[in-house]
Amino acid sequence: MNLRFLLFILIIFNIIFVNFSFASDDGTNDNDYNYYSNLVFRLIYNIPEVRKVNNELYEAYYDLKLAYSQYGINLDAYYNYGYNQPTVKINIGPNTINISNDFPYNYGLKLTKLLYSFNFVENIIISKQINYYSKYLKFRQSLNDNYLKFYELMAAAVKAKDFLDYTNNLINYTNEFLKTSYNLYSVGIIPKLDYIKAQSVYQDSITQNVLAQDNYKLAKQSLLAFLDTDETSFNIDNFISNIYKANYQDKIYLKDQYINIDLDFINKLNKESKELLVAKILYSSIEVLKYQAKSLDYQNAPKLLLTATYDKHRPTGFSRDYTFNINLSLSWKLFDSNNSYYSKQLVLQNISSLYEDYKRLIINLDLAKSNYKTKFINNYNTLISSYKTLNYQRELFRINKLRYENGLSTYLEYLDAQNSLLQSELNLNNIKSDLLLNYVYLLYYNDIDLSLNNFLNYFFKIVK
Repeated sequence: MNLRFLLFILIIFNIIFVNFSFASDDGTNDNDYNYYSNLVFRLIYNIPEVRKVNNELYEAYYDLKLAYSQYGINLDAYYNYGYNQPTVKINIGPNTINISNDFPYNYGLKLTKLLYSFNFVENIIISKQINYYSKYLKFRQSLNDNYLKFYELMAAAVKAKDFLDYTNNLINYTNEFLKTSYNLYSVGIIPKLDYIKAQSVYQDSITQNVLAQDNYKLAKQSLLAFLDTDETSFNIDNFISNIYKANYQDKIYLKDQYINIDLDFINKLNKESKELLVAKILYSSIEVLKYQAKSLDYQNAPKLLLTATYDKHRPTGFSRDYTFNINLSLSWKLFDSNNSYYSKQLVLQNISSLYEDYKRLIINLDLAKSNYKTKFINNYNTLISSYKTLNYQRELFRINKLRYENGLSTYLEYLDAQNSLLQSELNLNNIKSDLLLNYVYLLYYNDIDLSLNNFLNYFFKIVK
């Protein structure tokens, strides 16, 4: 992986997609899928957790450049001025020559370069390279983690909205039931007690609706707080109606006794757990420590250093007023009180601990993938039953409504049929939401990009 290319891609990603693509949303149709896809991306990209990981990626890049710089050229300038006493002089014939100066000075340039460190710096550089790549993977994972959180909160909001719709329908049905009960009571077909009970049922439906409104409001607040925005910028009601239901929920239906979903595609989502980003991130941390441990093996190894110095000074005696030196030095530490040994042991213990975490992570990932696949298939089968139940409850309610209006059945039979129908509709929508969310989990645990546009593409892969 070319590290400069990675940074270049990241910079382009920041500039094009973040700074330009979302500069203005004016004039965009709120019902447009691309509009919401771009809006959600911008909001998620600016979530503090994502920005933090993005900053860590840049930190890792400069940390890597710092490691490379150890093999760079260092150029220092210096100047010294002093006072010596006494001044040493000798006489040669008629001439007096100063052996030392009473006011000496010197200045110059010093160049140093590490030529070879016998694998010490080399292993540090490799560890920094792996760390940089790990941060790049972590950034990608962070985006998907927060998209997953978005879908979870949106699913909760959709369920709350469906329950609110259920209570609105319940009010309509109980209001109609109340009017019918009054008409029947007025002509003496049912007793006054049944009419009073109808009033009580209607009031209960209003109370339930108020609670449903509060529940939906809380669900929306949770989603908006996560995105750090408000409903003026992100219209959740509009998103649920024109994006979620129109593009996802309403596209799922019963077709020839089966749901129009391709289960074979679900079985194809079988990426190995060790190849998932979250596993690669943890394993790369282990690799970083391995190379750090290797570098400690060479911490006390010889280091080959080149030094070149040009020094300009006040002349003394027969010397010139400048010197130029080139030195090639080899130095190493003979004993460090076992500091490098103990440091390496600490690193090795960390590696062992992380490797146990890695093995447990693989097990958990395999289990999660299996669980969500099972849940998805269960949702699929339950959805078939729910459609059949809904059709049955619609017919049952139609019959009981006619019987009650003609005084042939009790109010309890009418209410039971009414509630069963509304509950069947609510259950159907809830199962659809569960199926969609479990599909999101399946994509997540196969490292599929969860951005809205890509999710829509993968949604149509399973819809026949």
